[in-house]
Amino acid sequence: MKRRGFIIPVCVFYLATGYIAHSQKILYPVSDPVYTRWDNFNIMDGKGGIATSSLIQDKKGFIWAGNQAGLYRFDGIRYKRFGLGEFCDTALAGIDVISIFEDSEGTIWAGTYGALNRIDKRLNSIKWFIPDTTDPVSLNNSVRLINEDSRGLLWLITDQNIFTFNKKTETFREFPVAKSIWHPGRLYDKFEEERYLEDDNGRIWIATDNGLFLYDHSDESWRKVFPVSGEQGTEDTCRINCVEKDRDGNIWCGTGKYGLVRIKDPETGAFERISLNPDGKDELSDNEIGIIYIDTNGIIWACGEGSIYKFNSFTGERSYYTFPDEFMAGSRKLIRTNMVIRKILPGNESSLWLFIPGRGVLFHFLTEKEIIKAYNIPRYVDFNFVKDNAGCFWTGSVDSRVHRLVTDSLPFVSIKAEYSAGVSLFRCPRIIEDNKGFIRLALLKGGLWYLLTDDYGTFTGIGKSMGVTEGLEFMSLFEDSG
Repeated sequence: MKRRGFIIPVCVFYLATGYIAHSQKILYPVSDPVYTRWDNFNIMDGKGGIATSSLIQDKKGFIWAGNQAGLYRFDGIRYKRFGLGEFCDTALAGIDVISIFEDSEGTIWAGTYGALNRIDKRLNSIKWFIPDTTDPVSLNNSVRLINEDSRGLLWLITDQNIFTFNKKTETFREFPVAKSIWHPGRLYDKFEEERYLEDDNGRIWIATDNGLFLYDHSDESWRKVFPVSGEQGTEDTCRINCVEKDRDGNIWCGTGKYGLVRIKDPETGAFERISLNPDGKDELSDNEIGIIYIDTNGIIWACGEGSIYKFNSFTGERSYYTFPDEFMAGSRKLIRTNMVIRKILPGNESSLWLFIPGRGVLFHFLTEKEIIKAYNIPRYVDFNFVKDNAGCFWTGSVDSRVHRLVTDSLPFVSIKAEYSAGVSLFRCPRIIEDNKGFIRLALLKGGLWYLLTDDYGTFTGIGKSMGVTEGLEFMSLFEDSG
């Protein structure tokens, strides 16, 4: 009875505080899962620039890729190129296509180091606009992110200030941001996709390296709302990596210094810092949150340096996952501190797809099973990650590469077999189905094999029916009537 009386108060305490502890779990990635394939689409036979630095799919299903040589539209068979740097009505102005956006009317916009470009797909013509005409090389002309609000205004994040562009009057309006070191030197660190948000009241939130800014259409005010100097001991400057809203309209942001933050009052800058570690202690890894994703159940997923945090804002429950300090993903050795997740996309059955620029690996996190799978991208250095309307995933890489990962619905499975490479000029059948339903195959210098299946007909492995004999090569396979 004494033991039972002790347990009950402890349970009541956890429920009353809304805090449910979970220990840290290390995720060991499973490499190169089956039922997938990578397709490689080389832009213009490798002549399309050094690296694919921007990538989208439009509403009609076309893939648009941007790089140092121009803008390319891919229809599934071939690329159409829009040139760059010629300052005419058939080419984009500026250097390097670093952002692409499709607006509500289906118009494609491309941002470069130098201009905002509008592509007329019907006329195959281009018109370009320069935000800062007083200085052609101004940082204000490097258009890193393009988005559109509910009023049809385009919002531009540049290397310095924020701009709106009125498509009807073709005019810019500038919103100043105090100077700061905006962007790291490495291309794959320049992620701006999650730094724009329109809330339920039509207000625009912009995340910058100098803090979180808010524009209110009702009074046309533009102000910094976080961090405010002196508020809860914060400094005046903080990089905001992303800004999101939940289904109740609450504003959340991932920061460089203060971890996961909820904005309590945009008028005063009051905020709540969320401790994500289950033991309630702040660690260095808890301070940097690079990306936030809020799923359909309202669960907040926040990613730090080699860590994934799960936070239920309704109950206070939280879980903490981390990669091993060092691990192999296929043939690639990865280090946890280099696992900086910059994009999260939803998969099937509450799963999440995680993209880490410049590491050559995609991760698929099965959240309910707490299993993570690793997919090796054909090129090691990758810059962007999108999901198409067929459920496939695309990445843009170095060497003018665009790759597509096809998953989940393929009618085949990859099975490894011991095999010595060889070349044969004879085109004879080496794969047959025998009269008992077994699939048998002959590998030129690898022996005779058969495929194993379960009761449902799913391939589960491969067995050897005849080994390799010195000098013996298998040229064909045939079953007689006996």
